[in-house]
Amino acid sequence: MRPGLVAMILALCGLSAVLGWRLGRAVPPDPSGIVAQWAATYRDEVGGAGPCEGRPDATGYVIACGQGAAQVRYHTDAFGKLIARRTGERDG
Repeated sequence: MRPGLVAMILALCGLSAVLGWRLGRAVPPDPSGIVAQWAATYRDEVGGAGPCEGRPDATGYVIACGQGAAQVRYHTDAFGKLIARRTGERDG
């Protein structure tokens, strides 16, 4: 085998090991930080403040801001990334 090929294979193995180690240590952020992030987004969208509350959901979190027909619900994954945004009163 050529030395250049061996060096490239070792470098790729090392890079894979480092990436696997870093990604394996990834933990979801603090839920209060996720709620605060989406409450700030809501304030930016509507130009004012409103009551916001967050609760765990099967896929992550639901952050509900505002009331009645003006309510906005942000559905996120466990890391706070937006999955869906819904407006209006809650069904059921």
